[in-house]
Amino acid sequence: MALFLHPKGHRDMPDGTSLEFHTLFPGEGQRPSGVVCVRHDYSWAWARIAVFSSDTMGWQIFPETATLVPEGFEFTTHTMVGGFICWEFEGVITEFILVLNTDTFQFSRMDLPAPSREADPKFKIGQTKDGRLCFVNEKEHTLSVWISAAGDDGVERFVLHKMFLLHASFMEVTNCSAEDTISVRLMAVFNGFVYLSVCPWKNFMDQFKSPEWFMSFSLETAELNQHFKRRELLGCPIHPYLAWPPLVSMVSLFFCVTMVLRILFNGWPVDCMQ
Repeated sequence: MALFLHPKGHRDMPDGTSLEFHTLFPGEGQRPSGVVCVRHDYSWAWARIAVFSSDTMGWQIFPETATLVPEGFEFTTHTMVGGFICWEFEGVITEFILVLNTDTFQFSRMDLPAPSREADPKFKIGQTKDGRLCFVNEKEHTLSVWISAAGDDGVERFVLHKMFLLHASFMEVTNCSAEDTISVRLMAVFNGFVYLSVCPWKNFMDQFKSPEWFMSFSLETAELNQHFKRRELLGCPIHPYLAWPPLVSMVSLFFCVTMVLRILFNGWPVDCMQ
């Protein structure tokens, strides 16, 4: 099997466009692992999807499509959770996510709940245990969980599901006093678990010398589990590591990574020949 990659010409990758690559884990229904390549212009007015399958070792390229991103909105970050790739956009009044369903490879748009528009919001987009998108917000040691649900008009929206008061649990785990300030850092939400860290401190200078506890919280059972404790606050971004599923062979993984590297250095995929 040989994959031939070469630029098709400047018109196919013009200035003002960008390429993204996302790992596609195996899903239900025997879906193989692979790589999703997203090409879009900087304003996100349009996008084009190509999917590499480790099963066929070939690419499926979808037609260019208009997105649902209106003018005046700025891209902030993206998240891949389960079967969804989510891009967050913010405007003057509202925020929303552009969602790519990796089962249908169709785009949709969902407005984010009101907490996303508060000053210095702390939230993460994630996925529940049953595979639904969720929005988790932390404020004053309370987790607010919003889950996507279809309304009477068939449009998916985030609906407030539950609120969890965690201040007492944080104090119990860290053994801190009621006078201490407890900083909470949300890291990720997937498979029904919120991954976070807490750091109690007495004053601003003490904050950087205080221990940091890394935990997970189950949205289903409301159980808070401590994983490990670091002696000092880690001053860099942290993300829990999700291991590659064991049913993906090392050969498939090698080929997926190799194809992505060849695309990066040679251009957009053209065809795959036996």
